[in-house]
Amino acid sequence: MTGLLGLGLMSAPSSALAASGTVKIGNTTADKLFLHIAQHYRTTRTTKLHVMVTSIHSHQSAKTKTLTLPKGVTLAAKHETGANYRLDASLLSYRRLKPLIKQGYIPVSGEMTTLKSRTLVKVKRPAFLPAYSYGDLYPGHSQAAITRAAGNQEANRIQLTADGYLDRYQPNHQVLATARLQVTPTLHAKIQRTKVTKHGTRYLYFKTKLSGLTTKHVRRTGTARYRLTLTNNHRPIHNPGNSDNDLAGWFYSRYTLGGHAYFTPLGNDGPGD
Repeated sequence: MTGLLGLGLMSAPSSALAASGTVKIGNTTADKLFLHIAQHYRTTRTTKLHVMVTSIHSHQSAKTKTLTLPKGVTLAAKHETGANYRLDASLLSYRRLKPLIKQGYIPVSGEMTTLKSRTLVKVKRPAFLPAYSYGDLYPGHSQAAITRAAGNQEANRIQLTADGYLDRYQPNHQVLATARLQVTPTLHAKIQRTKVTKHGTRYLYFKTKLSGLTTKHVRRTGTARYRLTLTNNHRPIHNPGNSDNDLAGWFYSRYTLGGHAYFTPLGNDGPGD
């Protein structure tokens, strides 16, 4: 599968990153097993991952590369047994993936990496992440916008990462089509602080103004000088699948980011059969 639906960020989550039970999304009951839900952990010391990667510039067979994470990195993972965890390395921020990208590789999206480590401690889910989302936001609110984004990698992407960064990606036509929104972001900024209102609006604070995004200057000093508003419009979409073709339906939530329309995928409604 190619395009955005081929990305680990938008593909059906493995049970290794899922929870049990059901939840209401709009008028539809969704099984948490198929939603974008993960536990979050922080590294307590330097941790090495053996990641399945693919080439950015040429068609090659997938290979394994070592990626080193420093102490203090928050990531989405599933604790299985003992020291065994599983995670999707493509969910890491550009800051963490940069060493691989410099070598000409990116993690295979949706490929689960097994981590054998006692260097992780469980932490709360980052407050800036939208509900049932891996933090990937795409422009538009209409069914047509969602269909266009889901079919290719031509739409822009805002990525809020578990380790606290906002990355903005625009299609890069100098690399393979399957990597256009996974290479070097045009904006990479640290989220300094987050405030969540009772209505679900999230205020994300940054030290500097974000080029290309509408922020409000709220302080002259300190690290939280500019505020970006992320608002849940509470108008989710369910695109039904086609059981005859083993295609699952998908859930999306509409958000407003800096006054502009965006949507985020929440997961799907089953295996499609």
